[in-house]
Amino acid sequence: MSFLRKNTTASPNVMNTSMEKTKRLARISRLSAVMKWALTLFMAFFAIIGVVYLAGLLGLDFADILEETVDYIEPERRYGDLGFGQRAILALIGDALLGAFLITLWYVRKLFSAFQRHLFFAAETLSDMVRAGIWFLIFGIFVILEVPLTTVVGTYDLPEGQRQVSIEFSGGELLFMFFGVLFIVFGWVMREAAVIDEENKQFI
Repeated sequence: MSFLRKNTTASPNVMNTSMEKTKRLARISRLSAVMKWALTLFMAFFAIIGVVYLAGLLGLDFADILEETVDYIEPERRYGDLGFGQRAILALIGDALLGAFLITLWYVRKLFSAFQRHLFFAAETLSDMVRAGIWFLIFGIFVILEVPLTTVVGTYDLPEGQRQVSIEFSGGELLFMFFGVLFIVFGWVMREAAVIDEENKQFI
């Protein structure tokens, strides 16, 4: 009986390892929950800004947006100096950029939500990681296109010699694209690791 009791009693090392694992998982859950709700508030804030920006450019100017100057154009031009069609296209460009940004954050938020529930290698989690990477790439491309599109639309009504096409690289767009590739590769690698782990479990 003493032999049985000795073997059915967990050793201190096993108990310590289990406690450490529980603490690590709890720490991951707490931090993931904080990041999930921080991203939720961040997304809501930028969504409101997008609605205000769109409404202002379309004529509901409760935020004096029409008095603001169009970015990237020299000499400066007010939004109010542009025709309605130009403002509508600029609003579409700006909201498309913001939409890509919010979709990217949405997939990152879904990742933190999955991490909070310890779904590290779930199929949906790994797919969301790849999707987040794809949208990081899309957002980086949108950032590159924003300047030339804005300058073309913002000066389209000017005489031919005064129209502008500008191209600008700040490095930020390349950083977003780098993160995109990183997320995609990590998603692929983790997906393969999950498949191999599942095959090993079935073999055992």
